[in-house]
Amino acid sequence: MKRMCLPFSFFGLLVASLLFQVQASAQCGGVAKHVSFPVYRGGGGGLFHLTAAAQEPEAIGEEDRGEYGLEPIVGLWKMDFEDPADKYSDKGYSVWHSDHTEFLNSTRSPSSGAVCQGVWEKVGRSTYRLNHFALGYGDGVNLTSVYQFKELVTVDRERNSFSGTFSIEAFDPKTHASQGAYKGTVTGERVRIDTTIDSQNF
Repeated sequence: MKRMCLPFSFFGLLVASLLFQVQASAQCGGVAKHVSFPVYRGGGGGLFHLTAAAQEPEAIGEEDRGEYGLEPIVGLWKMDFEDPADKYSDKGYSVWHSDHTEFLNSTRSPSSGAVCQGVWEKVGRSTYRLNHFALGYGDGVNLTSVYQFKELVTVDRERNSFSGTFSIEAFDPKTHASQGAYKGTVTGERVRIDTTIDSQNF
């Protein structure tokens, strides 16, 4: 029986194609590991193995992403802030965006810092740190305070709620001297397309 001999360029193309497929299926930004697979060498030489670098998800990164590739924290949340020690309480709605920015509108008077804008980062599995600021107008006209809000929250397995801690401190806008602070617990319930007013308690 005659043995068919293919030119070397064919095997070169085959190797390049296999390497490309392995790399194309890798997760971006992950940790490289080696994948080995057999290739027929021909000429009675049997099989030899090619080794290519593939990717696996980072420890805090891709494994949390949902159906649309978004972090669990992304979306609209009904918020509840409580500091029993200082009798501070606030509620509102917060949007965490996929570009790592955040927007909060609370039940406080607009002149006292009801609207806050912030930024967030991921610090653990389904765990996020937030830093945002608000402006307060004590007399309704002049800027009298700058409020800094900080949160550390973790989204639950069902991705329908989160819980964590918060701190708020007011500063003089010119001297940056502290004007008082609160700290306590914060919770959030996801607002969905079918959420009704009956579940929105203030």
